[in-house]
Amino acid sequence: MTLDDETLMAFADGELPPDRAAAVEAALTTEPDAVARLQRIRAVRQRLAGALDAIAPPVDVMDRAKAAVAARRGPGGWPMMAVAGVAGLAVGALLTAPFMAGRSALAPDLTAGPALKAALNATPSGAVSRRGGRAIAVLYSVIGADGRPCRGFRIRRGETVLEGAACRSAETWQVLVLAPAGPEPAGFGQASGGEPAAVAAAVDALQPGPPLDAAAEARLIRRGWSE
Repeated sequence: MTLDDETLMAFADGELPPDRAAAVEAALTTEPDAVARLQRIRAVRQRLAGALDAIAPPVDVMDRAKAAVAARRGPGGWPMMAVAGVAGLAVGALLTAPFMAGRSALAPDLTAGPALKAALNATPSGAVSRRGGRAIAVLYSVIGADGRPCRGFRIRRGETVLEGAACRSAETWQVLVLAPAGPEPAGFGQASGGEPAAVAAAVDALQPGPPLDAAAEARLIRRGWSE
């Protein structure tokens, strides 16, 4: 039988009927590659389920991320601002004129606006969502030390390119940071080592595990980013 990632995820979650689960278990005895993929899937599930108990960071990781961003300044003197949870902050301070000409990427409360929320909810890493004159690339997904899923993204409208990071909060995404990305990076939909310093600082402060692989990310997308 074919042990694809979808089958292995269902097996790890106990979602297969008994006869099919038995067939998978038998097939695993002769497919070491599938065993390794199953171990990775289970490791991600354990990290999601037990992150808080296992790590118990002394400081809230979101507060740490916002503090890390506040200490940074971007190219040309731009203030790199941690925007999550800052009531009343003017979105215009973060978005340049081409963005203000259309709908903002952020809702008035500085959570992700409709286009960004849709992209973060459903777009696999490395893919690009195009809405309302904007291209939104999702770059990677990680799990913070507090078990919260977070995603890096890049937005382009006209000549303006911004990068940011957002973490899942209830039914939406809290935007931690949004920063100018400078010249268009090679491979718009691909993550690179040249992300803005403020974005890198915010993500590092989340104390994440390694980026999720495609199978683990697909499982979270399918489940609406909840366990």
